Amino acid sequence: MKTESVNASLQFERESRLSVEEQLSSQQARNTELEEELAQHKKQLEAQESRLQELSSANAKLSGHSNTRQKIQHTLKIKQENEALRQVTAVTLLCNMRCVLPIFEVRHLFTSS
Repeated sequence: MKTESVNASLQFERESRLSVEEQLSSQQARNTELEEELAQHKKQLEAQESRLQELSSANAKLSGHSNTRQKIQHTLKIKQENEALRQVTAVTLLCNMRCVLPIFEVRHLFTSS
């Protein structure tokens, strides 16, 4: 009876060990798959980061400045220049009107008689 009990216990231990070994083998295979998948994702991430860097560089070229503070200052300078040009244009328009208005008045004098 002791022998049968020991044999049954040994058989159970062998089956348990086989089950654990199968689980371990399965988990190792899954681990290998996940490592391969992780490596692929890392390559994709590197490619996406490289593409992002290229697009950021192209965007900086298109916008004129890569530094946001410089870009704001540049935009402010352009706005100030535009305002100065508007003022010069307004003054020039007034001067032109002052010169043109007497000509119309003189023409009116000659045409109304």
